[in-house]
Amino acid sequence: MNDDLESIIMVNDVCNRYGLDTISAGTTIAFAIECYENGILSREETDGIELTWGNAPAIVAMTRRLARREGFGDVLADGVRRAAEKIGRGAERFAIHVSGQEPGCRDARLIPSRGLGYIVDPAPGRHTASTVQVMFAQGMPLGIIQSFDPHKAV
Repeated sequence: MNDDLESIIMVNDVCNRYGLDTISAGTTIAFAIECYENGILSREETDGIELTWGNAPAIVAMTRRLARREGFGDVLADGVRRAAEKIGRGAERFAIHVSGQEPGCRDARLIPSRGLGYIVDPAPGRHTASTVQVMFAQGMPLGIIQSFDPHKAV
């Protein structure tokens, strides 16, 4: 929920310069925003940064802090699972991860093969790691994976 293209480019640049995975960094910043907007984190805890959706300067500033492990960025630097453990107070409800790895913004309920990739891949959620989705998309038989209508009750 950040439509400021310049800030998105800046955040990507920070991630590239510090060797950070953009999926993990973005998911971790989103986690912090959710915690802030739901009253789990205060402005004092976030180094005076108002972490709200659409606040592009705050997103860039917190990404820089995360990359440098400065202030609250140090809490976030090891990803959402560890950050939720450190924060407590119900933060784990917003910590989206697969075995500690932040997945990309793809809903595995709509693409069952992606869900399988999240479970079995050594680096779940990566765009380049799992070939399961590609195989499924190309019509290769995968045995246990069946397509389904996500709008019908299971």
